[in-house]
Amino acid sequence: MAMTVLGQSAALGVVAGMRSLAAPAALSRHLAHDPTVPANRVELLLTHPSAPRVLGLASAAEHVADKLPFIPDRTDPGPLAGRMAAGALCGFVLARRAGESPTTGAIVGALAAAASTFAAHRLRRALTADAGLPDLAAALAEDGAAVLLAEFALRE
Repeated sequence: MAMTVLGQSAALGVVAGMRSLAAPAALSRHLAHDPTVPANRVELLLTHPSAPRVLGLASAAEHVADKLPFIPDRTDPGPLAGRMAAGALCGFVLARRAGESPTTGAIVGALAAAASTFAAHRLRRALTADAGLPDLAAALAEDGAAVLLAEFALRE
């Protein structure tokens, strides 16, 4: 059974909190197969034929960059705002295309991204610093969870 639009918005928000570009990349891949005409510039960009490739590469780069020691903490104001913006973008587009309130979709996506940012940060810290799991293993598990959740949320 498919998720509701707000459920999809929340799920992609959670994904954005884990890996900010994974959510828009998944949405772009999904929209590549949707015949709905884009209503605004954001949708036009997400539905552009090269968007799934470009966002997919950017998302892959983020997955790699996440493992580097000099990357700022995801809960810092800048990265947090970016994650919330990615969640809001996904929620807005999903809701608008379904004929529901884009504002509500954006709020749900942004709030889910914020909550997920802190939850994933604390979980990763608990698995590594507290439980002794290697950071790379925890980061790779988070990568996989983000990709799987995004695909699950958008399946028909």
